[in-house]
This record gives sequence, structure tokens and C-alpha cells, in this order.
Amino acid sequence: MSRSIDPDTFLRLPARRRGRGARRRRPSRFRPPWLVLGAGLVVAVVLGLPRLAASLASMMPAAHRPTTVPDGWEYLGFANREVRLVAAHRRDPVVYCVLDDTLAVSRDLGRTWELRALPAGAATVTALAVATDEPSLLLLGTQSGYLYRSEDSGLTWRTVHAGDEARRPAVSWAGFDPHRPRVACFTRAGNDGGGLWRSTDHGQTWHQLASGPHLGAAFYPQDSQVLYTAIPGRVGRSTDAGKTWGYLDAAGVRKVLPASGQPSRIYLLLEGRLLVLSGWGSRAERVSLPEGAASVIVHPADPALLWAGAVTPGEGVWRSEDGGQSWTRFSAGLGTVSVRGLALGLDGHALYAATSAGLWRYSPAGPGGGGPP
Repeated sequence: MSRSIDPDTFLRLPARRRGRGARRRRPSRFRPPWLVLGAGLVVAVVLGLPRLAASLASMMPAAHRPTTVPDGWEYLGFANREVRLVAAHRRDPVVYCVLDDTLAVSRDLGRTWELRALPAGAATVTALAVATDEPSLLLLGTQSGYLYRSEDSGLTWRTVHAGDEARRPAVSWAGFDPHRPRVACFTRAGNDGGGLWRSTDHGQTWHQLASGPHLGAAFYPQDSQVLYTAIPGRVGRSTDAGKTWGYLDAAGVRKVLPASGQPSRIYLLLEGRLLVLSGWGSRAERVSLPEGAASVIVHPADPALLWAGAVTPGEGVWRSEDGGQSWTRFSAGLGTVSVRGLALGLDGHALYAATSAGLWRYSPAGPGGGGPP
């Protein structure tokens, strides 16, 4: 059963109406003291209503008071809860976020929410993906190694891959192909029982492409035959949908990020820095990251536009327009939160931040603003 939350709750003060047919009194120069005092009290109350309303609003729970900074971050809710993961649909205004034991669903860019139960036994969610063509179709991976699928935005769940009970490492990543919606992949990270799996029927059935510990994978946005994967100490690339692989050494790699429009260029997320590979290893360049940066995303239409989220409280979100060569703080109105993850929606026009103190969305020129953030 779902439960709705409306963050736009506001105060309504009852208006007093003057009764009709009231008997008029004759004008009199005499004004009783109580009448003068009463009139003064009414004037004081009326003049003080804005301050009173602001004071009462400040005492309302933060989860019900979205705040917006012009051309800045808009608070969407869940202030007293840690948001672990966030995922947004590519074209629809649908966004999902994972709280401690709950999946929150919004169909209006985060203005209102419905809360759904996670699958039974899904204590820690480690991966969340939304189908490219269907915003109600989800894949959800867990620390215990199970992969679940939902066709109704998390109202019901079905186990689609459990692996070997004796060898079931955590699901480290799951995703749908941006141009072939029926194609999906997921990875497991353990030495024993890890690997990369692929589905061609919207995640209903799976076949294994590779074994061993896989930290994550990525589709190249412009060519569905090109697939990347991150393995401890190496990065792999396939140009035939996973049938054959080539590998490069990449010590400390944690995540691989393809650059849209440039099939020979990829970003590798390392500990505290990025490794930019061009020509599939013919050129490698190390660039620094902001302090505490643990998540990085690339704009789907501009490979030089990056965002980094820092787990260090107060560092917030950073933005680069030159492929990581330089970074500028991108945290106006965000506060001193720890950023757990970032996600882009609406083809890069909506940027979400999952933090230690709720969910936020960057709104260019206020809510509903157009253009890339």
C-alpha cells in the first residue's frame, strides 16, 4: 500500500466575516477604554500576521517545506533521513530514491511522493535502474546479491536473479541500454560468484557475459554494441555486445563513465581523481577531483560537462565544464550535507542529489527552469 506525501503543505488562517443586518449605533464622541484597547489589539494582530505565519512555518517539519534558491538547489523532502540512491527517468518527470527501508516514487519532479515497501529481505539496496522506455519498470540490486524487477513502480517485486546461494556477492551496478530499451546489464563484485550479466527482454531473463569481480559497467550512449566494465585493477571494453573483450590496466578503478559522442574517450573514477582515457589507452590523463568526491556523472549531450558529489560534509556538489581540468563549487542553497549520489533526468535538464539530509534538485532559474543545469 502506498502513502502520499505533499511537501507543499501550507497554513490556512480562518477569515472572520462580519454578520449581516447588524444594528447601527449612533455616532458618539465617547469611546470606552475597552473599545480603544480592542481596536489597538486587532491592529497589532493584523500587522503581526506575516511574522506569525513565518514563525509558524519555520516550526513545520522540514520534509513538508520545500525551499528554493533562484538558480540553485531546491529541497524536495526527507530531511531527517539519509537518501542512499537516486534514479531519474531519461524523458519523463519520474524520479525514485531509496531511503533506509523504503522506495520513494515521484511523478512530478519530486514535488509529491508515494512511499513503497522494498522487496522482502532487501536490507541494503546497492543498485537501482529505471528502464529507458518505461518509467514504471525498475531493477533493484541488493547487498545480499539478489536482483529484483518491478513493472509497477515498486508496488510489487519479483526476483529475477539470485545466483548460487553459496556464492552470491553484492550486486554492484544495474542499468538499461539508452538506445535499446529491452537490453539491460548488471554486475556482481565478488571474486567467487561475481560477473557481468545481460538481458534482452527488459530484465526478465539473464545470461552471463563474463565472470570474476565486476565493480560496474556502462553502455556507450551512441552504440549499443559497445560495452565497458570496471574490474579491480583493469577496465574492459567490448565492441560486439560482450562476446569478446579487450582490457587495459587501471589501478584503483571504481567506475567507468563513457563520454557521449566520443567512443574512444572514457572517464575512470579512481580514489580522489579521474583518469581520462583517449584512443582506448593511447593517451591517459589524470585530473584531480574536489575533496571527498565519491560520485561523478557526465552530461549525456556534452562530454566535457561533469558534476562531482562529495561525501565530506560541506563540500557538496562541484561542476566542471572542461572535462575535469577545473572545478567550481555548485552548492548554492544546498547546505552542509554529505552527498551520497547524483542522477540526471529529462535528458540532462534535471540534476538530483541524494544526501545525508534528504533529496535535492538543481533548478536553473527556479523550479521548472529550462536548459542544462
